[in-house]
Amino acid sequence: MESFFDKVERKDYGVDMIHFRLIFLVALLFGFLFPFEGNSSSVSGSVSSYNINSYDGVDADFSHLQEQGIIVTGRRDVSGSFDQVTLLPGSVANIKGSLVVGKGGIHSPSSDGVFINGGVLTSSVGMIDIHLTGSHPSATTYVTAAITDYQGRKVGFRVGGKVSGTSPVGPYGCVYIQGGGHSFTGDVIIKGRNEIAFDAIGVVARGNIYINDGGWLYIRNSGQISSSSMVTLNNGAFAFHPNVRLALVEKFHRLVVNERGYINFHYKPNLHKGRSLYLDDLMISNRSELVIGDWVSGATKLLVRKDSEHLADALGKIKFGHIKGGGVAKVREYNNEYWEIFAMVPEPATYGAILATVGLGLVFWKKCRSGKPNPREDIN
Repeated sequence: MESFFDKVERKDYGVDMIHFRLIFLVALLFGFLFPFEGNSSSVSGSVSSYNINSYDGVDADFSHLQEQGIIVTGRRDVSGSFDQVTLLPGSVANIKGSLVVGKGGIHSPSSDGVFINGGVLTSSVGMIDIHLTGSHPSATTYVTAAITDYQGRKVGFRVGGKVSGTSPVGPYGCVYIQGGGHSFTGDVIIKGRNEIAFDAIGVVARGNIYINDGGWLYIRNSGQISSSSMVTLNNGAFAFHPNVRLALVEKFHRLVVNERGYINFHYKPNLHKGRSLYLDDLMISNRSELVIGDWVSGATKLLVRKDSEHLADALGKIKFGHIKGGGVAKVREYNNEYWEIFAMVPEPATYGAILATVGLGLVFWKKCRSGKPNPREDIN
């Protein structure tokens, strides 16, 4: 069969071969230098370079951009391997196949929520870094793509950055991990006043979790953490999400507290169902404390295995934030395997007896006081 180039050799197109080749090369060069994008919403390839100055009018700082990366604006299909991915406000990155992120990580300089949907999200450098900027509470990155290890190498997930504005506990940038099929085995790290919410189908974190410097980890579904994982609170917080009404149960190997850590059940009667946290071990380092918030006897349960190595030492370092004076942490029998940690507080009847005793004591003290002269009366 006669090929296209055979026809060219016969000069059937009115152009000799030398001229055709010259035109062909010029066209290729022009297409390389000035690619025609039209209305395409797809970005793929191993690397791409973008002129960030072409995004005029966008109120965002792109000084952190490295040479090789992609900027996602609007709704775009993405695939391939990139050193850095930047999501503009309100953008949606639909992963077709897989998206491999390098050392530049993912930047979300957004004042509106951004989405990373579908496909597989992983990293060629062992860590998916999410860098957050914007303002609370809208600076939220939603990840529904399945997060996986990369070519036999562990991949972790780290959230950091600085978000402006105020919240009840300070500025917070949020990353929600949703969807299903997450199988990465590296560590999860939360840096600074940012939060991650686990709201996925099945286990999200199979490695260890480190919540640092005012960070929060929220649980919005049961069974989000592997039973072999360790969660470390370095001035950080572990909490059940206040907006979830269903019963929540979480279980992992060990909770470690350094300096100050928080567990918040966020339980409100007549709004939430039961909330339980199961631990194999609870370890609180020296000169550190664990504060437990919104604990309600019978409805919220902090359970530690009876063979816990560090529980006896930890009990004296626990306070209940909603109880005046912090309460006293004690353990009681839950079942054959677990102790339940609870707050030792006086019952209402005991409160009455204490108040009555104090009242009688005050009356007696006043009577004794009234029988004594004013010291100044003895001075002439």
